Amino acid sequence: MRPQVSSRVTSFEMHAHRANPVDFGANIVLALSTTSGKRVINKTVGTNQYVSYTRSSSDGTGTWDARFTEDDSGKNWQCYYRQYYGNGRSLPTIIDVPNTNLIDYLANDGTTFRYNANPDQPRTTKAPTLDIKQLNNQFYDEKSGISVDYLRDCNTGDDIIFEDIIDKIQFNPNENNTSLFFLLDNEYIEWKFNGNITNKYKKEDRINLHFKVITVKQYKGITFESIDFFKDSSNGINKQGPYPCISDYLK
Repeated sequence: MRPQVSSRVTSFEMHAHRANPVDFGANIVLALSTTSGKRVINKTVGTNQYVSYTRSSSDGTGTWDARFTEDDSGKNWQCYYRQYYGNGRSLPTIIDVPNTNLIDYLANDGTTFRYNANPDQPRTTKAPTLDIKQLNNQFYDEKSGISVDYLRDCNTGDDIIFEDIIDKIQFNPNENNTSLFFLLDNEYIEWKFNGNITNKYKKEDRINLHFKVITVKQYKGITFESIDFFKDSSNGINKQGPYPCISDYLK
């Protein structure tokens, strides 16, 4: 996109949410350049991460260039760019999502979470197990059709039994992890586990994993939730440690 930046603009903000929340390991590059081509933002982030920049007088005005470059062309993202005027905004803060009833909460640690102040009501009947599509739909706001950061039918501390068929499996010897792929609406969802588990699982195996719902952030009475496996994978995603062992989720 090519935003018009006037002298009144003081700061910028960019972030992107994965359209499919269960694909939590995907990354996207956020980049912002001035009219002269100076790159003021250039960062690879995952979902629930934002980047901000305060404009200096030397950056100039005019037509800037904002880009969202995904790491896999087969994945869908919901991308957001914001300009602030005057004193801008302080953190933490909440911002309305355009054309929806959703609200983005921006924490002061570079993370962002989304919610609806009037969320969908939990279903009266809960499925005993969830496949990849059902688990993904737990994070969807039905009214807007956009993902949120809490589960519709579960609360913190609840157990989730995940059961689905492995569509593809691949071991990476350089990173010493195994990727399990599940098919969601013609898109591959990749989950990584530590070590080589290809001797235990193969394509078309039905796998059963046990997850727990956890709290990842709270703000003014709003609880943002995730799955323990998603959180446990953060070290591997950020290359700060190994991915979790699949044995942690077997019972």
